[in-house]
Amino acid sequence: MKSLLLTILMSITAMSFIQAQGGISIHNFNAENLSSSEIEVSVEYSFSREVDTKGMVIRAFPVMADGKANYRDVLLESHQIEVGNHNASFKISKKPGGKDFSSESIKVCMIANRSIILCEAFPFPMTWSLAAASPVEIISFSTSKDFAEKGETVTLSWETENASKVSLLQKGTRALFSVPTSGSKNVVIDKTSTYVLMASAGSSKGPTKVESKNVRIEVENNEPVLGNFYASRPTVRRGIASKLLWDVYNADKVTLNGEPVEAIGDKIVSPIRTTRYLLRAQKGDNVKEEFLSIYVTPFAPPKLSDPIYSLEICKRIDTNNGYSRCISSDGPFVTGDEILVMVRLKGLPRGESSIKRITYRGLFGKDKWTKAHQEESTFTNTSTGERLLTFPVVNLGEGAKKLEIVINGNKESTSEIVYCVDCSRLWE
Repeated sequence: MKSLLLTILMSITAMSFIQAQGGISIHNFNAENLSSSEIEVSVEYSFSREVDTKGMVIRAFPVMADGKANYRDVLLESHQIEVGNHNASFKISKKPGGKDFSSESIKVCMIANRSIILCEAFPFPMTWSLAAASPVEIISFSTSKDFAEKGETVTLSWETENASKVSLLQKGTRALFSVPTSGSKNVVIDKTSTYVLMASAGSSKGPTKVESKNVRIEVENNEPVLGNFYASRPTVRRGIASKLLWDVYNADKVTLNGEPVEAIGDKIVSPIRTTRYLLRAQKGDNVKEEFLSIYVTPFAPPKLSDPIYSLEICKRIDTNNGYSRCISSDGPFVTGDEILVMVRLKGLPRGESSIKRITYRGLFGKDKWTKAHQEESTFTNTSTGERLLTFPVVNLGEGAKKLEIVINGNKESTSEIVYCVDCSRLWE
């Protein structure tokens, strides 16, 4: 009886422990399903050779019904082999995005520098499929303070679920941080800011859905804000008016060149020389200033006769929403520049009209002119209302010039404007 029992125990031991030659073995295999796409394998192994085991690993992978190992569709873990008797456990996971497949067994191998030392296969049927991923959710995203003083430190806290990638962004900046799926971060607030928490399931084939939530931290503004400060005509001739326009916010006091003005307003100015204007805004002890210059050219206003009510020499004409504006009025021009003229007129009778443009050369400051160039064209006037005409002006090179405009050959309706080429040294 004792002899029979001993024989049975020896048979069981032989089945559970496969001894390889040279003191190397893999035995006591066990596998547990963690999900339809992942298992955890545990084995015992023996390695009694007196060699350096650096670079030697033990790992496991599924084997198909045809006996071929499947390395391509799974993610594998490896463990460094140590001399002696040891336990090892590692996970095998199906890669996302691949096709489902079935395996019949799990093969566990000892490997050294891509050469197999020993492999043992253990039956373990498994159908590998990825279960539908749980949706990513931002459970909470909050701030320790909704209102803060400038320079104060505020703590942002968040908690997410089923997210593998979480980022924190400050709107209006390039400050994007990778953060833990749940946690907190201290930020220094210098202005009213909106922070965005973004959570996603990580990389996968196709577009990745991103969940997001915002928090806004208000900062009390103790500084005045200068909005716009500009001139309707940044360059004028002597005697020509320009309008200064501005808007200021969050200020207790606003001045223009020292004189109190409204926070949002305008003022007509007619400087006789290039003048700089100072807009100053104050709130408490905080002051902000902005300067604006109106450049005055050395030319007198153009002489105008009906039906012309405006005459300008430009480097460029900008048209926006149907309104045309002279850019770089009066230049300064140099030889070779394109020169344009803007003629505004009204009250001209309907029908065919002619316009003659005559350019004269002269000496600056002396009313003596020599005719140098003439052009004439016609146009059809369909209304007695306002009309804009624009033409190129021939650039005759250095010196003072006068452009004369004659409508319908009528000397009584002659308008003229003086300008200069290569004369910027004369400007104030």
